Amino acid sequence: MSSQSLLENTQVRFFADAGFKAGRDTTDRLAPEFQSSGIEILITSQLTDKISLLAEPVLKLNGSISLERVMIKYSFGNYLNVSAGRLYTPLGLWNTTFFRFAKALTPTIDAPKIIANFEEGGFAINKDNGIMISGDDIAKIRFGYRVMIGNGYNEPNSRHKIYFGNVFIEPLDNLRLSVSATTSKNKGIFSPVESTIDALIFACMYMGGKDIEFAYEFYRGRVHDAATNSVGLIHYGYVGYKIGKVTPYGQYYNGVAAESSGLVDNSHATLGVRFNSTPLSVFKTEVELRQSDDFSKVNQFRILWAIGF
Repeated sequence: MSSQSLLENTQVRFFADAGFKAGRDTTDRLAPEFQSSGIEILITSQLTDKISLLAEPVLKLNGSISLERVMIKYSFGNYLNVSAGRLYTPLGLWNTTFFRFAKALTPTIDAPKIIANFEEGGFAINKDNGIMISGDDIAKIRFGYRVMIGNGYNEPNSRHKIYFGNVFIEPLDNLRLSVSATTSKNKGIFSPVESTIDALIFACMYMGGKDIEFAYEFYRGRVHDAATNSVGLIHYGYVGYKIGKVTPYGQYYNGVAAESSGLVDNSHATLGVRFNSTPLSVFKTEVELRQSDDFSKVNQFRILWAIGF
């Protein structure tokens, strides 16, 4: 393949957003803050009929550059693909369907709390360095699978790794049903001694239809060692209804979140409106209600304008 034809097979997209947030501070007042996620650059290239590349660097506001993903993929066919690099982990469906920083393509402003980035309060590994085997569109039920091995919570050179498995079907157009599992051994992460973290995830998602869209994910996580056995349950639900270019939506999260004091209960409901002025120019407004007096207290108000170009 010539250098000219290689450039013709490479595509570059940019995504940016700007927003405003008024969230409650330590005095219980709504404090205003202007926000931006920086600029995400999405690079894809089809090197040969079987080899492709995806790179996703993010230019942050502090001047640093983080590599969200970099994936080299070899496709034997729809039924068998091998990917290596920094990958989104196959937890449920949300984490493998939407880009993290390309918010012009996501239905809500943020991802569910459990799969948010660590600095945003998430605690599940939403991306990791590793290798993954995958397949799609198998048989009439459009069966698919993902099997991944990554570094996990430990140091990269640790002998302990994290393992993921995800199987799903698409019995109807745009409707996916999924079961995922993960397990890893860790030292000093959520337990002072070596412990095992297991999780089982059930998920369903309907996106891309004419009117209604919805998603639901249930996580059952367990941290156990020789002396303790802690189990956590997390529910996340989303539903939206498209009326032309406008989509009112709601989401609900009930479970735990990572705080400076450790894992704490975290329940909130969100009401939002999404307006797609163009396919890659989207306005979103959300009001979040924390679990206080039957969700009567507004914890934060957000506006986001996200674009792709």
